[in-house]
Amino acid sequence: MGTLHVGRSIGRALLILTLTFTSNITRLQCFSSGDDTLMQGDSFEVGRLTSAAEVYRLSFFTVKGDESGRLYLGINYNRGGCVWLANQNIPLYKRQAKLVIDDYGSLKVYKNETEAIVLYSSKSAQKINASATLLNTGNFVLSQMNTDGTANQTLWQSFDHPNYMLLPGMRLGFNRVTGQNWTLTSWTGSNTPAPGSFTLGVESVDPNNKEQLVMRWKDSIYWTSGPLIDGSFSNLNTTSGRYDINFTYVSNENETYFSYNSTSPSGEFVFIGLNPLGQLYGKASVSCNSDNPSRVSGCVAQRFTTCRNQDTYVSMANFKYGNMSQEGYKNEEFEKLSLYDCGVKCLNSCSCFAYSSTTEDNTGCQMWDRGAKFATSSSGRPVYFISENIINNGTSIQGNSKANKRKLWIASVIGGAILILVSSFGLYLLWRKRRIEEEKMKQRKILYEIEGTATPSLVNGKHRRKNKIETMNHGLHMFSFESIELATDNFSSAHKLGEGGFGPVYKGQLLDGREIAIKRLSTSSRQGLTEFKNEISDFGLAKIFGLKESQQNTNRVVGTYGYMAPEYALNGRVSTKIDVFSFGVLMLEIVSGKKNASNYDSDYPLNLIGHAWQLWNKGTALELIDPILKGSCAVNQVLRSIHISLLCVQDQAKDRPTMSDVVSFLSSEAILLAEPKQPAFFTDNGVNGPKCPITNNNNHSLNSVTISTMSGR
Repeated sequence: MGTLHVGRSIGRALLILTLTFTSNITRLQCFSSGDDTLMQGDSFEVGRLTSAAEVYRLSFFTVKGDESGRLYLGINYNRGGCVWLANQNIPLYKRQAKLVIDDYGSLKVYKNETEAIVLYSSKSAQKINASATLLNTGNFVLSQMNTDGTANQTLWQSFDHPNYMLLPGMRLGFNRVTGQNWTLTSWTGSNTPAPGSFTLGVESVDPNNKEQLVMRWKDSIYWTSGPLIDGSFSNLNTTSGRYDINFTYVSNENETYFSYNSTSPSGEFVFIGLNPLGQLYGKASVSCNSDNPSRVSGCVAQRFTTCRNQDTYVSMANFKYGNMSQEGYKNEEFEKLSLYDCGVKCLNSCSCFAYSSTTEDNTGCQMWDRGAKFATSSSGRPVYFISENIINNGTSIQGNSKANKRKLWIASVIGGAILILVSSFGLYLLWRKRRIEEEKMKQRKILYEIEGTATPSLVNGKHRRKNKIETMNHGLHMFSFESIELATDNFSSAHKLGEGGFGPVYKGQLLDGREIAIKRLSTSSRQGLTEFKNEISDFGLAKIFGLKESQQNTNRVVGTYGYMAPEYALNGRVSTKIDVFSFGVLMLEIVSGKKNASNYDSDYPLNLIGHAWQLWNKGTALELIDPILKGSCAVNQVLRSIHISLLCVQDQAKDRPTMSDVVSFLSSEAILLAEPKQPAFFTDNGVNGPKCPITNNNNHSLNSVTISTMSGR
């Protein structure tokens, strides 16, 4: 368990820290005596007010040992220390300070002749009689007076503005009407009254919604008192002995608060204080940093950076006097930190090994990493460590040997297990990385084939080889997965057009406004780049190969059965006319609403091309029209489309028109069309025409053609 060690023993550590804090309080110096009441017109400067029983006194004072000369107006217990400060946040720096009550009843502390700290601002538009009295309870009360000298009403009191100390009769809670919040706030250091990081107030934090005392370190809950039962809190230790303190709880529509009284004899100093380390002391005590917080009732474990153990806490259990071998890390921000704040900073820094305050009143912060060494010295300062072992002149100061051995054994076992797991996981990652790289290599190879980087092309009748990292200018577009996600709104169901056996199809829109259809293969389809390549091959092959009127032979044929031209499917010959053939098939499918790769004659195996050719020869080509189109289209335009389609699917490539011719045919009916010749892949009755060479069940050709099974578009 990682802890911060602060004292040679828990008991001595708490004694030293508490005595240091309380002794520093008694060093606050006050000046000459005076009455218990400040009247209008009085100028309270260097004197002091003393309560009637001479228990408390109000005066200007400086903190002993403070060379800056900061001046405070505060209330001191005669045989103790300071219990309240009027200007905790705004110290005075000149001896011109004075306390006055003006004609309208406002209570002010003047820093000089013109500047003042307003403790109470009167709401009266007229002059009133007012005075302020220091009571034997330690409460400084400003009252509006009647003409006979009796008090009319309380205008302001110091008990409503507690600092770090709770006296009998003071309240912890809140007023719903005025918005007043009665909360204790720790000092930053034993000689530094500036507000620290700890507060003590009243909150509802339990499931039963009952108010209790809650201590916070900044915004985090640090300690809770538990519910009030028979005048005491279950998690608050009160001083044992003859005299006890008794808490009371008041809650109504106006206010909710806790207060306490004491059975101690008159004149005994009774208080509960909150020190800069987050400890309650006096007639009630709580310390969440003298032992593991999990062992102290009400303490809430704090969460630090993940590099620390979960049970790590800022501990006051042990410390060593000495010096570090090198200067620690500090900056301007660290100068305002309390000792506890410094410990939290160290715990939240994974490299921090030790820390210490930089002043005698335990403020400021300096931190060291494990590169620094520690040397014991009685004249040195206390240094706090996040470890049970302290490096002393290069040697280790051991704690409990049995506990250390047990922890070392547990750490070794856990470390070994973690090492095995990490090693196994590392080997798995290496294996997985290799598999991914191999898969990427396969994909790149297929992409090269798709882009035509391995295929020779003709330039001026000569072969030209392309560099493998150079892509051909064939207009093939490759899109990143991110752009596809953006176009489909992350494959939103609203963009889904349908779903087939190999995955859903989505409608998308590119950034330039173009609409596209995207097929996303499911993991169960077992399809990938190879199948994708077979789909780019049905149309645009001539453009991909960079051809004009010349022909080339391919080493591998890819495509979908029913759309490939015969010269390409049989011999791998590629020319501009193979795209014309595919276009003709597509036009027949559009007109008829039927697929090409189906039989349309019960006696003979006629596909769509053969069926269209047969109807054309009989003069009944209109029977090919999709029934949906009948009555809604021009008959002459449909017949011309069938005519052009049959010209595109003629068996011989030289007989087919070019694509520019096809565009002209479709654009102008004035152009006369030639009579079509027998199409490819057609078997007529008694006529020996070209036979489809793909007749076995292996779905491949003699020159390694790759065939995709047609199941509709």
